[in-house]
Amino acid sequence: MELIMYELILVASTLICFVIASIMDIKKREIEDYISGFLALFAGFVRTLWFVQTGNIIALSPMIMVAPLTFGVSYLIYKKNLWGGGDVKLISAASVALTGFGTDVYFHYFLVNLLFAGAFYGILYSIALTLKNIKQIGKNKIRMIKISSIASGSVMVLFAWLYVGATQGLLKQSYFFVMLISLIFFGYPFAKTAEEKFFYKKRKVEQLTEGDWIAEDIKKYDRVLIKIKTALEKKHIELLKKMDKKEVMIKEGIPFVPSFLFSLLITLINPYFFTSMLGF
Repeated sequence: MELIMYELILVASTLICFVIASIMDIKKREIEDYISGFLALFAGFVRTLWFVQTGNIIALSPMIMVAPLTFGVSYLIYKKNLWGGGDVKLISAASVALTGFGTDVYFHYFLVNLLFAGAFYGILYSIALTLKNIKQIGKNKIRMIKISSIASGSVMVLFAWLYVGATQGLLKQSYFFVMLISLIFFGYPFAKTAEEKFFYKKRKVEQLTEGDWIAEDIKKYDRVLIKIKTALEKKHIELLKKMDKKEVMIKEGIPFVPSFLFSLLITLINPYFFTSMLGF
């Protein structure tokens, strides 16, 4: 089998898994383990076939080096409550599939694109969620959002215009960074409002899943058994059931897996999409 066929198989399988996982994440805020498990095992199987056929140790390098490193870094991000456990498993599995071929479909391009696409996606999702539920937001909060959006949006549009007309690399990069900072200031009020108003929910204990973020201290006789911001594990859920807790406050996050899908599509179309904007 030609190298390009191995690549096509692995990229196609990753794309399919990202589509399925994105739908799951949007509907249930949960990614079933079998998606990540299938992708990791299938990618490992394909790479083993490649190694047997060619004897090239590069075929196995993602499983030996890249996946453990990806999992380690992703797990640290998970412990900071920046994304869920399902995200960790899925991106670790993707590292096995997308690393180490002789074309532009490299895992590191995907990660760079994910850094930017994930930020844009998070901001757009927060804006959409806030505008969809605008009637639930107080007038003072709406006024603050309007003022912040107009100010930062004006700066962003100005520097976007300067960026398009710039020819020098350093000047172009400076304009782009100012645009990014303006975008962050533009999206922050929406993100903060969405977090405060729509991400905190009461959930029945029997409906909890591993990875849910607890949004209150769970106490017994003034002793904290589960701290706020803890990502629930199986032992925590069992403890809540033993305590005869009916429901607890959790914090839902943004369904982040769709940004994996968008980033992969960007990488397939133009792996240098965001780096070229920076002049690299």
